[in-house]
Amino acid sequence: GCYGGQLVPTPHLDKLANEGTRFTDAYVTSQCTPTRATLLTGQYTARHGMWHVIGWYGYPYARMTEPAYVEQLSRDTFTLAKGLRHVGYRTGIVGKWHLTTNEDGHYMGLHPDAATHYGFDYAGPVITQEYFAPGADRGVNKLTDDALKFIESANGEPWFCLLSHHTIHGKVVAPERLVKKYRQLGYGERGPNRAVYLAALEHLDHSIGRLMTVLQEKDLADDTLVIFISDNGGVDMRWDFRNGTVDDSGQPTFAADEVEYDNYPLRVGKGSVYEGGIRVPLIARWPKAIPANQVISTPVHLVDLMPTLFEIAGADSPVDHTLDGESLVALVSQGEHQDL
Repeated sequence: GCYGGQLVPTPHLDKLANEGTRFTDAYVTSQCTPTRATLLTGQYTARHGMWHVIGWYGYPYARMTEPAYVEQLSRDTFTLAKGLRHVGYRTGIVGKWHLTTNEDGHYMGLHPDAATHYGFDYAGPVITQEYFAPGADRGVNKLTDDALKFIESANGEPWFCLLSHHTIHGKVVAPERLVKKYRQLGYGERGPNRAVYLAALEHLDHSIGRLMTVLQEKDLADDTLVIFISDNGGVDMRWDFRNGTVDDSGQPTFAADEVEYDNYPLRVGKGSVYEGGIRVPLIARWPKAIPANQVISTPVHLVDLMPTLFEIAGADSPVDHTLDGESLVALVSQGEHQDL
């Protein structure tokens, strides 16, 4: 709602923006693996090499073969979590991983016994396929529970928690009571703006509310920097590039296999380098240091988060690990104020 959306009520995200700073021009990559690698390394894809979703796959109708890319985040990689742990933070990760396809973890999550190799003291249990069935919620409630357990376990120590929800990634599912709500409002089973997609968005907002409520109850809300960001733009329409047909002239044609959401006024969506694929929400709330009701239109990128958090925490990266971004601390403290 704080970005102009009118289809789904998002009171908790809107409150987060009202109590903090909202960036209007925040950028990531157009796919999840590259963005997640950028978040943890503080580097552009050209430097860390994970510029493509893993594992390897090709398109049979493509005119050119894809160049190779890094398929496993190495245990030796310096990460955001390693830097924060070095200066005394207890670090945790919950939810989607998608940075390895080996014994350390896979799409669903980082295995708890491998967490320390990537700088994490804690990794939540990897959720199972039951959370992805129709009528389930892709683990939103379970992952929120696990994140809260980690926060409670800190016992007064400084902590960093990366909560990485699987929703609203396809195949989209959501609690039936919310899906029914949007069906009754006239939204159908196919997009753009189909009922289950809108229900999943609302359910995600509920998770934000639960987190903030617990931070308030534990008197941590004013001392905790909360950042909300997406790893890519929303899916508008996904084409089935694996199953094309060839016409008489030899040209392939493809059908859409997913029609989800209208990202207007941004052009198209996930997988595209147009704005709909790479421009995402970014909200930061920290009452003791970040002005409320602030809107910043200066373009920023995900690579800026690691330098920002390191400046706040007093951490640094090794001399042989280049950070491609710039800290946003000065920008936020001197930002452009605008009433929402």
